Amino acid sequence: CLVFGASCVFIFPRSSGSAIPRPARKKVLEPFAFEVDESDHCETPGVAYKHIAFLLREIAQEKFQEPWRIASKKIQIYDPYYCQGGVKTRLLRLGFERVHNENQDFYKVCEAGQVPPFDVLLTNPPFSADEHFSFALDFAIKSGKPWLMILPVHVIFRNLFVNPTQDLPWRPFVVAPQKKYNFKTPAPLPPPPTENRAKARSRSRLTHTLWVVHGGENQALHQRLLEVAQKKVSDLCHVATNVLELPKVALPGEWTEEMRQNAEREGLELP
Repeated sequence: CLVFGASCVFIFPRSSGSAIPRPARKKVLEPFAFEVDESDHCETPGVAYKHIAFLLREIAQEKFQEPWRIASKKIQIYDPYYCQGGVKTRLLRLGFERVHNENQDFYKVCEAGQVPPFDVLLTNPPFSADEHFSFALDFAIKSGKPWLMILPVHVIFRNLFVNPTQDLPWRPFVVAPQKKYNFKTPAPLPPPPTENRAKARSRSRLTHTLWVVHGGENQALHQRLLEVAQKKVSDLCHVATNVLELPKVALPGEWTEEMRQNAEREGLELP
């Protein structure tokens, strides 16, 4: 800039205007209220929730008999498996404000009879042990409420899934994405160790995952959910009422004898 005096001109350099960078705030990792496995440190991506948003809206409208924009703000969604709470943010973007996903031990909550009130179960159980799948399915079925659950595709051919669902009055249908969901470890959780990265990323890279959907005790709702999925989701996902309708790309890459037997009972021909 220029400053004019009585007999001279002073020239000062312009300020760059750049602010002094502030150190980034590191999010403090809250201790988990339950035992964890590093390979389970993955949250469901936003695209997965977008794929089933129409189904949640249908459940909300059924519950409150109001337009989905209003009903979606009221419906109580329960996700009992906690990672870092990202499900709340992602569902809020889709209009769902009441989501219970807290740093709690789901199994102790059930044992103590302290399950919060909810209208729909929406969850992605840990993949590290079969016990998580079995418990989540048992809880979902006994609740009588509508439920949507992300599972690895091989699980739907396992006895732990086939046995509890085959006797239901109406069987679940599945919503399988055309492209594999990419599950990521959120900050400030530590990244998976390099030497074990394949295991830690097995959800995204080594297996196809899909939504399993059931209308609970309400058969009419279950049928409407299927119709909504076929009408509004089928452009983005494969909607299948049985394993015969699943595309080959969504089928497991490896088959155990148990899985083969269940697949063949459903009429699926395997090489």
